[in-house]
Amino acid sequence: MNEILIEKNEELRAEIQMLKAKKEAANGQLKIKGKHLLGLQVKVIPSRREASKMAFTNFVLTVAGVSAVILLMRTDVKQSASIFKRNVRQIRHWLEEESASATKHDPGGTNSSRDI
Repeated sequence: MNEILIEKNEELRAEIQMLKAKKEAANGQLKIKGKHLLGLQVKVIPSRREASKMAFTNFVLTVAGVSAVILLMRTDVKQSASIFKRNVRQIRHWLEEESASATKHDPGGTNSSRDI
């Protein structure tokens, strides 16, 4: 039983050495994400330099995404505000027309304040 475990352990070491050699051949660029060795999952952990590059890239993408959302929201709010102002002007215009037409049809009549 121990001989089988030792043999599997040696095979596992050989596979790990092969993975390390492939990593070094790729100039530190990880091309092997993980490999099943004898039923075990072996992960190659990225170096600090690679991790910091990924963190910086994630930060830049996050800033770009948030900036795009803010820009879209600003233009949407500006557009909504201008539509609201235009609607208020139109309603005010309608009310003034209605008031002017009411005074034309009833000058000094029942709606006038002179009767009081």
